[in-house]
Amino acid sequence: MIFLLLQAIMVLLLIQAQNGALGGAAALAIIAALVGANYGSNLSLFPSVTKDYYGLKHFGVNYGLIFTAWGVGGFMLAMLAGWVKDWQGDFTYSYYASAALLIIAAVVTLIIKAPHHHEPVTAEA
Repeated sequence: MIFLLLQAIMVLLLIQAQNGALGGAAALAIIAALVGANYGSNLSLFPSVTKDYYGLKHFGVNYGLIFTAWGVGGFMLAMLAGWVKDWQGDFTYSYYASAALLIIAAVVTLIIKAPHHHEPVTAEA
């Protein structure tokens, strides 16, 4: 949740950097580096979250699906951001939409918890 919220903050700061309110190219480079670091930290969390949620049975397939969905989502959202830029003339609305999705994802982490699978207790003879 923390990384999702930090990423939302960085995306909102990108709007300010784009408008030159944070000092121009240097601020943009620093924010972009922080976005990249945060992106990598989320990548390191995916295996443990996948294991916690789905278990170790079929872990390779489950993680492969999660990783593939991440790539498809990144591609599709980049395409959507490009379409919004073509339509509006800049990325401002794309940044707002990305920040909103990140905040929604952070809230979802508070709501959805990993299921606990209980094995039935059998009587021993």
